[in-house]
Amino acid sequence: MKTASAKTLLVAIAGALLFTCNLPAQERIEDKQLTQYAFILGFTSTQEKDVPVKVLPDAVKASAIHLDDQIAVLIPDQQLAEDRLAKVSEKEVTPLGQIWLRDLVPQVEGKKVAADKLRSVTIDAGKEKITAQLCFLGLQKNSKGETEVVVYGKGKEVVARPVLEAHEEKHDKPILVGMDAPADKPMTVSISFFGKHRAQFEVAAAGK
Repeated sequence: MKTASAKTLLVAIAGALLFTCNLPAQERIEDKQLTQYAFILGFTSTQEKDVPVKVLPDAVKASAIHLDDQIAVLIPDQQLAEDRLAKVSEKEVTPLGQIWLRDLVPQVEGKKVAADKLRSVTIDAGKEKITAQLCFLGLQKNSKGETEVVVYGKGKEVVARPVLEAHEEKHDKPILVGMDAPADKPMTVSISFFGKHRAQFEVAAAGK
């Protein structure tokens, strides 16, 4: 587990985003300071070692959503553009961005990914500290020619590879994070691409 050295006010603000509690049900986080939060989270990610794919965080285009106290913050790569999807290949992973998960961990077929396979980052927010999961994201074709989102845990450990599917959703960001918790199915986090495609992967409440 790594601790970001951060006793500055801005890091306290970033921690505040992930510390947000007592929020009403599911809601997109549209706070005017989201860009500032995302900038610090993105900067924190650049201090990580053994990264699987080089991502240049674009804080201005970040999105965030929460379901009660569980939060997901999605930050795209600065060079992400719609035409990049057409250039994704099977030979290499194309940078997509990063996602921060608070009180959530990825799971596969109903089983949570083991802690030693996850990249846990602790943010010092002054009087309190918060640990979140940081997943770097990439795009790659599989053997069937389908585009997958490669979700990385610790190091180069791949914890999920959801397939990109056709899905229409109006929004003004290159990628938009979503969250769904149906009563009869596992909770999922989704990534919507340019309002035309979507990929989803399973998550579960951390520590339960």
